[in-house]
Amino acid sequence: MSKRIPFKGTALVGVSLVAGCAVPPVSTSGGGGPGMPQAADVQQPVAMAVNSTDQQFVSNLGPGNSSEIALSQLALQHASSQAVRQFAQRMVTDHTQAGQQLQQAASQAGMTVPQDIKPEDQAASQQLSNLSGMAFDRAYMAKMVADHEKTVTLFETEIRQGQNTAIKGFAQQALPTIQDHLRQAREIAGGSQAAPTS
Repeated sequence: MSKRIPFKGTALVGVSLVAGCAVPPVSTSGGGGPGMPQAADVQQPVAMAVNSTDQQFVSNLGPGNSSEIALSQLALQHASSQAVRQFAQRMVTDHTQAGQQLQQAASQAGMTVPQDIKPEDQAASQQLSNLSGMAFDRAYMAKMVADHEKTVTLFETEIRQGQNTAIKGFAQQALPTIQDHLRQAREIAGGSQAAPTS
């Protein structure tokens, strides 16, 4: 009997190695056999995996979010229309919150969110800073419409093709707000709300 004990342990180690488990076949959870930790090991990497869609989503949304905040802070200083100023304040509030939520989701996925504004958005900010009155309002709102059209597409692509559950969950939760931003931006840009208030 004493000679079979090390043989039995060797057999168990061999089973655990075949199953791809790098730890000894001693259960620390108190339940189940070697199959229980094996199932957990298979599921966890799938849930936390990151594909190219997730990477593109985060790498584009981080700088885009920073740009929305910077341009809208500029609008709070230069806009002549009350509707435009109110929209700009909503952009600062909503995109600041979205940025925090994105950081949290990306952290769960083991990703870093870039914050630097892209060169084309820096150029747009410089152009807007040279405008005032209705000229500023129209240019700012046109930029908001164009940016949010791209952002909605970015979110929809992540929801359809993304793999990481944290990143996809953020996109699903935030998309309705982004869609409402686009709706409101179109209304202001296409209506009389961009006219200055006296």
